[in-house]
Amino acid sequence: MTRLFTKIAIVLAILLMVCVSFVALKTKAVPSFARENGIECSTCHTQWPQLNDYGREFKESGFNLSGETAEIAEGVDLDKNFPGSAALNMRFIDKRFSRDRTYEDLTQGDKQLQLRAGHELEAFLAGRASEKIAFFAEIEAEDEWPDPTGDAPGFQLQLATAVAEYRCRRGVTFSGGFGNVFYADPYNTLNYHKVARKEWIVSGNVPHEAQFMSVSGRFNAFPKLFLLAALSGNDRDLEGHDARDYSLRAAFDALPWLMIGGYANLGRTYNPGTWRSEDQVDRGGLDFQIDRGDIHVNGVWSRKHDYTRDVGQDVIGTWETFAGLEFQYIITDAAGHPKWAPYVVLDYYAMDIMTAGATNIPPRDRSGYGVFLAHFIKENAKAQIGVEGTLTAAEVFYDLEHKEMRWTIVGHFGF
Repeated sequence: MTRLFTKIAIVLAILLMVCVSFVALKTKAVPSFARENGIECSTCHTQWPQLNDYGREFKESGFNLSGETAEIAEGVDLDKNFPGSAALNMRFIDKRFSRDRTYEDLTQGDKQLQLRAGHELEAFLAGRASEKIAFFAEIEAEDEWPDPTGDAPGFQLQLATAVAEYRCRRGVTFSGGFGNVFYADPYNTLNYHKVARKEWIVSGNVPHEAQFMSVSGRFNAFPKLFLLAALSGNDRDLEGHDARDYSLRAAFDALPWLMIGGYANLGRTYNPGTWRSEDQVDRGGLDFQIDRGDIHVNGVWSRKHDYTRDVGQDVIGTWETFAGLEFQYIITDAAGHPKWAPYVVLDYYAMDIMTAGATNIPPRDRSGYGVFLAHFIKENAKAQIGVEGTLTAAEVFYDLEHKEMRWTIVGHFGF
C-alpha cells in the first residue's frame, strides 16, 4: 500500500506541474457570455456553475443586460460575437478504495487506478437572437456513455440541453425545448448537478432532461418571489409521448442573502405498450440557498412517491427520500478574484417499499460525503482534489457491500 501511495504521489506531482504550466500559458480565453459583455467569470459565478446575485439577474433577463445585438441579415439579429464556448473536464486521478481491507472482497473496479485525463468535453451555444429572444444549447461527449451498437469506444455526442426562451416586457419568460424542467430557475439548487466530480444526489429526485414548456418570472408587486410552472414529458423521453408531467416551483428571497423555496412535480410514467401515461409518480421538496459574503450554502430535502412498481412481486409502490447539503467558502485575492474554494457535500438517501401483503422488505438507506479543495489557476480554469465516500449504508442496499472511498484530482477549463 505504501508503494502504491508513493507512485500516486509522484504521478500527481508531475501532472500538477504540467497542468499549472499549461494553463498559465495557454488559457486566456473566457466563455462566450463573459467575452460578449466584457466581464470576468466571477462577475456571474461564485464557483462555476453556481450563480451569484448578478448571475441570477443576468439569467432572468434572458442573457440581456446590455441589449446589444447585431443585424446579420434583414430582420435577423444575433449577438455581435460568436456565441460559442467550450469546457474540458479532466480527471487526472480517479481511484476507488474500500474501508473493508480484505483484498478478496474488493471488486476489480475497487482495485483499479483510473486515468481519465480525457473525461468530458462540452460545447455550448448561448446568446440572444434579439432583445427578447435567447437560446442555450449544450452538447457533451464523455467516457462514461456506452456506445449503443458496441462499435465505438465511447465519447458519443449527446445533446444535453437545447432551449429557447422569450421574455415579455412585464418580466414573464416563456421557455421551451429539451432540458431540465427547471432550466429557467436562476437559483440552481434543483437543476444544479455538481461543481465538479461529486454528484448532487438530490438531482436524482427532480425532473431530469425532458421535452418541456414553461412560464416563469416575478410580479412587479412581489419582486422577491420567483414562480415557475411547466408541462413536460417523462424524464429523458426524447419525443415527449403523452406528456402529463406538471411542475411548480416557488423561490422567495426572505433576506438579501437567503432564499427559501420549494417544488412539486406531479406526473405519470409512459407505457409504450398502451401508448398512454398511466402509473402515477409524485415528487416534491423544500430547498434553501445562502449567499453571504464568501460563504455559500445549498440545501434540499425532497420525497418521491412511485405508486406502482411490481404488483406480481407484492410490491405496490415506493417512498424515496433525498437530502443534500453543500457548503462552500470562496477565498479571493486582493482584487476580489476567486483563488481557493474548500467545500463539503453531505447527502442522504432512503427507500421505503410498500407491499400489498405482509412481506418483510429490509430498509434501504445510505449517507455519503464529499470533501474538496478547488484552486482557480485562472478565472476560467481550476484544479481540484477531493475525497468522497459512504458514511453509513443499510446492510441490504442493492449491491453495495462496502463503504467506499474515492480520491479524485480534476481539472476543469472553460474556453
